[in-house]
Amino acid sequence: MTRHEFITRFEKEQSFFKKAMIDEKTKESWPYNPSTAELKYKRWLTNVIDPSTEDYNIGREVIPETQADGTEIFTQIEVKQPKDIVSAIYRVKVNDKEYLLSKGHITGYNQFGQIIPAGDHKTVYSYGGRDSYPEMYIETKFNYEMGMDEATSRVKNQLQGPGEQVEHFLMLNTPGNRKKLWDKRDPAKRCILAVKDSFNGEAKECLTFEMFDTKDFDYIKNMEFLSEKEKAEKLQEFETLQQNLISTRKK
Repeated sequence: MTRHEFITRFEKEQSFFKKAMIDEKTKESWPYNPSTAELKYKRWLTNVIDPSTEDYNIGREVIPETQADGTEIFTQIEVKQPKDIVSAIYRVKVNDKEYLLSKGHITGYNQFGQIIPAGDHKTVYSYGGRDSYPEMYIETKFNYEMGMDEATSRVKNQLQGPGEQVEHFLMLNTPGNRKKLWDKRDPAKRCILAVKDSFNGEAKECLTFEMFDTKDFDYIKNMEFLSEKEKAEKLQEFETLQQNLISTRKK
């Protein structure tokens, strides 16, 4: 059985460094420094995987069931896969195309089937940010310059180091993909729904999943579902927040 990999972007991001060869003879490539998000994910994997099977530890959870007489019966169940819970879904517009990004956490279990929420042995991994969205990855391009190779006395393309970074978005904004992420939420908790412009990073929250699922991007971004009075109040709230943030930074 192949273990499901929840976050696959880190291997892709490292692959660009492996291809950037410093020395073709020794196969030495440009050194790769993993992000904090990647280091945390690798630590999480260490805490939730059984090294003897290379599969996830089995969780043991106790489920209470209330009886007609008011008493409870507690049943222990086994959970074979970590739980991936989405807490926020974003529709992101990039060059007139829309993609989906999600924020959430993955809860696994230690060797005793327990959930450890914090500390060095924590079994909960939180994702959601430019360096950890599961639905995107960052390609690092490398700079080259023409120069003389002393070993061969020939002009060749010489590696100079990392250059620009390019964002790749992998989940198109389609009805099926929206439902796929929405179904991963915890129904008992609020899931944030918002549209986000990649150009300026400005996000506007949506009121319902129906609106998120059926209305166009600009309708939500421009808050056309609000009255002019409500828009003015929201704008005032935003401006007050910005002024408070500026005042705090000056102190």
